[in-house]
Amino acid sequence: MALHWEEARVIVTCGDMRELGEVPDDAIVLTLKPEEVDDPEAVEAVRNLVLDRTIERRRQVLSDVYELGLSMPEPVTDEVEGEPDEAALAEQRLLENLREREEDVEDDLGDEHDWVGPRPSLSEGGLWLGADAGRGVRIFISHVEELVVHN
Repeated sequence: MALHWEEARVIVTCGDMRELGEVPDDAIVLTLKPEEVDDPEAVEAVRNLVLDRTIERRRQVLSDVYELGLSMPEPVTDEVEGEPDEAALAEQRLLENLREREEDVEDDLGDEHDWVGPRPSLSEGGLWLGADAGRGVRIFISHVEELVVHN
C-alpha cells in the first residue's frame, strides 16, 4: 500500500521497499516495522517530517504568497485488492494514528492559534531536530545553495 505524501516528497512503507516501484529522486523513504506504527514517538517523527517538508515545498513553490497553515496534508495511497497484508494494515494504522495526533494538535491550539501570528522563519527561530522544542539540536539557516547532511 505505502503512504505517499507527494507534496512533502515522503513515502512511508511497512512492507518491502523493492515493491514501491519508481521513487522520485528527492523523496525520503521511511520503512517502519508494523509494531512501530503505534509508537507515539514514531508517529510524531513522521508527522514532523511530513509537515517540515510540506512547509518547505510550499515556500519554494509560492514563496510568501501562500498561507502555510499547520495542517498535515493527506497522503496518496494505493488501493489494496483482496485481503490486506500485515504491512498494509500497519500502514493504515499509522495513518489513523497520524490523523488522531493531528486532531490532538488542533485541539491544543484552539483559539490561541488565531493570535499567535506567523511562524518565524528558519533564520530567526531555527529548526529543532529531535525532541520537543528546547531539547534536541537547533539549526539556524540563513542562506544555503545546497545542504547535504550525512548521518
